[in-house]
Amino acid sequence: AKDEKFSSSATVHISVRDVNNNQPLFTRESYVASIQEDTPVGTSVEQTQATDADSGVNADLSYVIQKGGYEDFSIDNETGLVKVASNLDYDRRNIYNIEIIAVDHGSPSLTGTTTLTVNIVNSNDKDPYFLPPTQRAEVSEDAVTGTVFYTLNAKDPDINDTEVLHFAAIDPITAVDKNGKQVEHTEDFKRFFSVDQETGEVSVAEPLQREIAAIVRLTVLVTDTSAPNTQQGTGILVVTIVDVNDYPPVFSKPWTSQDPSYTVEILEEQPIGSVVDTFTATDPDSNIEYYAIEPDSDFFEVHNTTGVVRTKKRIDYEKMKTLNFTIVAYDSGKPQKSASADVTVNIINVNDMDPVFSQSSYDAEVLENSPAGTHVVTVTATDADEGRIGQVMYSLVGEHSSEFTVGHDSGEVLVSNPSFLDRETTAEITIQVMASDGAPADTRRTVSVPVHIRILDVNDNPPVFVHHNYHASIVENIAVSPPSPIVQVLADDIDQGINGAVRYSIVSGNQGGTFVECFCNKNAGLPNYLVMTVKAVDKDTGDNGRVSYHLKVGNENQQETEEFSINHDTGELRTKIILDREIRAKYELLLVAKDHGSPTSYETLHFLTVLLVDTDDNIPQFPVDGTTHPYRFRLSENLPGQQFVEPFRLPSQNLSLALRTIWATISKPLPCAQNHPGYHLKTSPLRSEPFGLPSQKLLLCAQNHSGYHLKTSPLRSEPSGLPVPLLNSYCFLHCLLLHEPPPPLHSSNPEPTLRPKN
Repeated sequence: AKDEKFSSSATVHISVRDVNNNQPLFTRESYVASIQEDTPVGTSVEQTQATDADSGVNADLSYVIQKGGYEDFSIDNETGLVKVASNLDYDRRNIYNIEIIAVDHGSPSLTGTTTLTVNIVNSNDKDPYFLPPTQRAEVSEDAVTGTVFYTLNAKDPDINDTEVLHFAAIDPITAVDKNGKQVEHTEDFKRFFSVDQETGEVSVAEPLQREIAAIVRLTVLVTDTSAPNTQQGTGILVVTIVDVNDYPPVFSKPWTSQDPSYTVEILEEQPIGSVVDTFTATDPDSNIEYYAIEPDSDFFEVHNTTGVVRTKKRIDYEKMKTLNFTIVAYDSGKPQKSASADVTVNIINVNDMDPVFSQSSYDAEVLENSPAGTHVVTVTATDADEGRIGQVMYSLVGEHSSEFTVGHDSGEVLVSNPSFLDRETTAEITIQVMASDGAPADTRRTVSVPVHIRILDVNDNPPVFVHHNYHASIVENIAVSPPSPIVQVLADDIDQGINGAVRYSIVSGNQGGTFVECFCNKNAGLPNYLVMTVKAVDKDTGDNGRVSYHLKVGNENQQETEEFSINHDTGELRTKIILDREIRAKYELLLVAKDHGSPTSYETLHFLTVLLVDTDDNIPQFPVDGTTHPYRFRLSENLPGQQFVEPFRLPSQNLSLALRTIWATISKPLPCAQNHPGYHLKTSPLRSEPFGLPSQKLLLCAQNHSGYHLKTSPLRSEPSGLPVPLLNSYCFLHCLLLHEPPPPLHSSNPEPTLRPKN
């Protein structure tokens, strides 16, 4: 700097700061190195170097293996020297392509890259080995000395030329005989074979003796003669001396070559897998290799090494009695030979079937008091088993079995105890017939069937009056038209149907026919009459299946109502009082069947309607009014016979007699009234016959000159077919005979008159 007079100077120092703008560069783009595979760990392989044009920290470098080293190599971070980091193996990897980078310390850092190729040089450092380690060979027993039958196979990873490998047989050498036993009594077998040192060929050294050894186990050795140090490997050669197969297998007795067969037996229905028998064969010059059933059997299979035959399906005697198969034994000789045996299997019948009745139950009827030996029913059962065990025998078991007999072979049930057959005591009984097969007692099978026997009634009980004596009182002027009831006598007959139908008659003491009898149904007006027996079935057993019977009243189970009662155990439904249809014709009951199950009991309800059937318990009555009391007829004299006179009706409370129409007719021609004051009249058959009842007859008899007593005797028929008379009815009729037709009537209700004929 200067002014007009003076000047001055100063020194300025300028520092240029480096910027990291140059990446590291290796001195070579790639490096190549070769090392032996047995190079020790830590040995230097290659020196790599890189430079950086920057300065300071920007030029400081670090070296890193980016990839390809596989941890077999390492690099010094500061110097870039690559070394061996682990043992190398040429056979595992023989070349490495290692990528190395150099990184500067600038910010941001820059890198440079180079490649190091390392070739691994193979070294003879591995032992030879046999492949496979255990090798097998066969030689015929008659092979001549010098026969080569096998060449050993060995490899060395370090060499490709097998000529440098030498072979030998070394101890231990062992053997087993044809029975698989270790040979210990001699060592002659060790000289049977020799191994060529250079080729590894195995040949026969001495005549082979299979009787001494059938299998020889040689320990063989291979040596690498090119290795700087001894390198060897061992293996095993198993030589099988093959018998010259002169003989086929032979099965054990009773099999022979002339009769190659067996016969065995087996019970039917044996479980799958049951042993049938064991079939074994031997061979004088070889072993049995395996057994087989040829062709395959649907029922049997054989174990291929033991010869044990088992079932593979259940066998039923009733479907097949005999089965056959063929078992074949193969030896291990060359060529292979075999022998076969034809096996016949006889199936033994066992008691595996139950007898079966032709029906699930039987129903029969027999008259009460039938004599001993009376036929009741014949039951039939069959057994699918054959022979004796399929024969069926019959017997009786359980309750009432002593009252009947059954044919041991026929199954015919007969009466044994006639006194037991009393219908009035027991109307129905059930016996059990048991069918047993013919097997021994410990294997016998049995089934039973119920036989329901209904005891039919015979007339073996007389009617019995409810009372021995009856007393009645009447007034002397008791009405006789209509007849007045005086007393009702009741008798009961415990027989059934027609046998129990009671009819009444006055046999003595009725002088002059003063009294008449009427007839009622034998149970009409009787309490404790059996209406029906209720039956219910419960398939459970014990108390769970025991049924009791009730009547549902309101919401409760009871044993009786006002009119009916039911037995708790038998289900008998009976009347308690005299039931009158004219008062009440129908009753609705709710029946209950209840079991005794525990802890829960069940019940079933059933509606029952009881309809009362009408019986003739009411006397027919002639209506009493101004037109019918008495009945009046108007007849002309000289009328021919069989002429209708007049109809009149007989109403009754009984359904069968209600509103019956009766016609009076002239029974014979009417002559002059002056000479015949009285005439016989009769009724014609009914025009309408409700309920199918027979005709009624009406008889007019002359009592005096002024009229006639009329008496009706209607008849009806019981279900049994026996006619039973109904109540008689009487009325008095005035009959006026006319000599000529009456004059015309001028009033609406004239009184009939009798005019004399001129």
